[in-house]
Amino acid sequence: MDKYGRMEMDSNLNSYTGYSLTEPDHLHLRSMTDDEYNALPDKCKDKQKLFFTKPGIAFIVCLGFSTWMLISAVSELMNNVPDAGMHVFISAMLALFALSFSGLAVAMQLNRFVSRDSLVTAGEVTQVTIIRGHKNSVVGGDHVIALHGSRQLVTIRDKYPIPTGTTVLIVKMRSLQFCLYEIPSWAVSYDREETDYSAEITSAGVLPVDDYSKYDKVSVFQAQKRAVSDDEYRQIPVKYRSPRPLSYGVLSVVWTITTLATAGLLATMINAKKTGNIERFMVLLVILFCVMILEIFLTSEAFKRQLPRKSTCCIECIPVRKLKYTGNCYISVILPDKRQYIDHIMVEPDTFGIIKESETYKMYFNILLPTIKHVKGVYDKY
Repeated sequence: MDKYGRMEMDSNLNSYTGYSLTEPDHLHLRSMTDDEYNALPDKCKDKQKLFFTKPGIAFIVCLGFSTWMLISAVSELMNNVPDAGMHVFISAMLALFALSFSGLAVAMQLNRFVSRDSLVTAGEVTQVTIIRGHKNSVVGGDHVIALHGSRQLVTIRDKYPIPTGTTVLIVKMRSLQFCLYEIPSWAVSYDREETDYSAEITSAGVLPVDDYSKYDKVSVFQAQKRAVSDDEYRQIPVKYRSPRPLSYGVLSVVWTITTLATAGLLATMINAKKTGNIERFMVLLVILFCVMILEIFLTSEAFKRQLPRKSTCCIECIPVRKLKYTGNCYISVILPDKRQYIDHIMVEPDTFGIIKESETYKMYFNILLPTIKHVKGVYDKY
């Protein structure tokens, strides 16, 4: 049994039967204390230390190797060496491949850096379940953590398994994920655990409401929303209410090509039938059957309405934070009338650009797929 197997066997979860269960999204977070920040290792606070980590060293090596390959290939091209153009192409592809993977590793490592204004809570690991990948390799662990300040148990997944009995700081990163950091028990102040979501809401900046102690943190499904009226629905731009098969970028291009290919196959089949080429007709029939499966799926996606009449909902809210992560756009909002806080909602990129923090909006989305499609400013203050 390896050390990770022994780590799984070591559990003291039964000692916390009086603790209640909670979800990561319902944690009451607070600001980090000076003792906690100072007790964290420098490698997770100082970005300059990144170049001394494995991902940082790998990126530097790949960058140097890629630069050398490209310079050599270009030099061959300038000196009219045979096949120099192919060498440039191959060098560029290898450089792109190497830098992409090492750059991704660096980006993932950057996501784990902690700042002074990071929101946290603290606890003790009571049980670890190791997550294994290809060939039994360890890719992470699910940690059951006892939050002694609030007497709760929460499960947090982290890529680095931490042994039972270790005191950890649970840090919410800008990517909306939670990361775990080992920390000495003496540096943690359990008596500072928050009982509401004020710290998390106010961390976004200056807001139009002073007291957030009575706010509930909810998901978009739990938020107080309303169905739109017929008149209100007609005021939503047509592009969200009607099918627009040519407005989905890559999907529209693939759908167009597939549709033309389907029509071409059908015409060729008809011609084969007229000329009596039954063998060719049967081969095309099999191909057409496979293409039609893809065509039906793409057509249903291309002609779907982004905001169907029966499932379109609206919330009146104030955005308090905007975030882009892995190509997606998110906002956090408060609903002052309902005293609710939604941590993050996905937003269409075009709509994301026009949203301003601390202003009041009506936001429209499909309740079956809650991504904000359309927003409308509200000038009457709450």
